[in-house]
Amino acid sequence: MIFGQAIYAQNNSRWVYLGESNVDGSADHDKIKIGRDDGRFRAIQIRVERAPIEFYRVMVHYGNGADEEIAIRNRINPGGRTRVIDLRGRDRVIESVEVWYARAKYGSAKPKLRLFGLPVPTMLSVTQLRASEGKSRELHSYHTSSG
Repeated sequence: MIFGQAIYAQNNSRWVYLGESNVDGSADHDKIKIGRDDGRFRAIQIRVERAPIEFYRVMVHYGNGADEEIAIRNRINPGGRTRVIDLRGRDRVIESVEVWYARAKYGSAKPKLRLFGLPVPTMLSVTQLRASEGKSRELHSYHTSSG
């Protein structure tokens, strides 16, 4: 018998969309609210659409009241993204991400910032894992027998 053994779920390695903001003026400041219901994250990534953005400052506010300033390169072009930004600590609940930025090119379309998070892998007990495998087998046999 195995007691206390846990296995990481593999479905949590996908980026989760957390929110977005638009650079409305030449210089702007926005706060993307996330909250506890969205889960715990180990990393974030910022993606840029429509027009280049000049970043001045990015601050992550955690659910426990701690803050972390993130250093990112100054300018990101449309279609570009930051590196994977690992968050300090473990199992971080992100309350919000605050961004100070500007349009990098006047007369361009309004740039859009999209924020993504990489969830902390969940731990499944052996019992939960076996139950989920059983459901998967039942679904597979249903599809193969009803086809």
